[in-house]
Amino acid sequence: MTLKILTLTLTSLTRCVRSLSGRKTLKCLFVSAVAVFCFVNVYRGSVSSDFKSSHEYLGRSRVTSRRPDDADSFWNASSRNGRDGSSRIRDRLSSIRIPSIDEYPAYNVTVMGTSVPVPLWQRRLWANPRNATEPEDEEDDTEEDAGLFYLTELLQVRIYADDKARWSVNELKQWMHYLFLAGVQHIYLCDHYAFEHEKLDAELERYVRLGLVTYVAWGGVRDPMSAQIRCYQRFVGRYRRRHVWQMAVDMDEYPFAPNDPDEDFLVRYLRSFPGHVTEISMPNFLMLGRGDRSGRLVVERINRIVRQSNALVKPIYRPQWVNANVHHNHLLSGTRVDADPDRLMMVHYWGARSQRWGPDTPQILLITKKWNRMKDA
Repeated sequence: MTLKILTLTLTSLTRCVRSLSGRKTLKCLFVSAVAVFCFVNVYRGSVSSDFKSSHEYLGRSRVTSRRPDDADSFWNASSRNGRDGSSRIRDRLSSIRIPSIDEYPAYNVTVMGTSVPVPLWQRRLWANPRNATEPEDEEDDTEEDAGLFYLTELLQVRIYADDKARWSVNELKQWMHYLFLAGVQHIYLCDHYAFEHEKLDAELERYVRLGLVTYVAWGGVRDPMSAQIRCYQRFVGRYRRRHVWQMAVDMDEYPFAPNDPDEDFLVRYLRSFPGHVTEISMPNFLMLGRGDRSGRLVVERINRIVRQSNALVKPIYRPQWVNANVHHNHLLSGTRVDADPDRLMMVHYWGARSQRWGPDTPQILLITKKWNRMKDA
């Protein structure tokens, strides 16, 4: 990415900061996250190419021993304690701490002359730097504490020039930063490239080095659906014992809590579920129409939402108790529940696909309504 893109992001950030009136909104923090993180670490050309900073040295993160209550971790659910013969695995997951906001006081940094709030996920990262993700040949039952998380994301993606939706690395990074704001601690990414020049390893290198992303080149299986299922099965099977919750949404799908616009809303939501709940299905609300491509953020570009969700839900699940699939996992234990859309919904930026990338049709206008809650949050 270039300095020009960073400058455009910061222009939007400046307007956001000036309009805050003392109230930090999720949108402003989202823009702050992109600006601060990109300025300090990610975009080539905007900082020293040697990446010489206090964040270069990554010590091993520590997981504080703590046995959460039943709402925090299913490992204390008595109905399941006897099903896993390995107390070592159970103790490891029980030690995963619920991210705490109070431990990381808010502060601002100055970026190109503008004082911006540092998002919570970045404050946590700088306070507890992580190692780069482990090699792919390492087994999932390692005794290492690195790679233990409360909530992770699983993604297969291909970024290519001829994509009519024009999704690029910029949109991918926006989506990643949004998930980090929502409470996701780590992203497992299968890069489903078709040609070598499409590979994302260089673009994501610094995220990998900071322990935020586990990257796998995934171009061997060309059929997208077959590749996606194998990607999910690989990561769920290999790392199922390293995190309490995981979700699998695409880069045009944004989890959204209508009544909780603050950082870590997914963590708060998941803590409300008892141990017997294995999977939560998020209702899929499509955002349709051509929208305004001049918007710098995805959430600014399309403002028409369907009146009813469709059946293509996406799951948040406990990976220890599922065999992976796409919309519904096969549950090995526990129950599946549907998310109440007043508490959690999935906003899917489908765009103009349904109208073959042409103008908005009367049918599109009929089945949708104007909706700006994501943009205004």
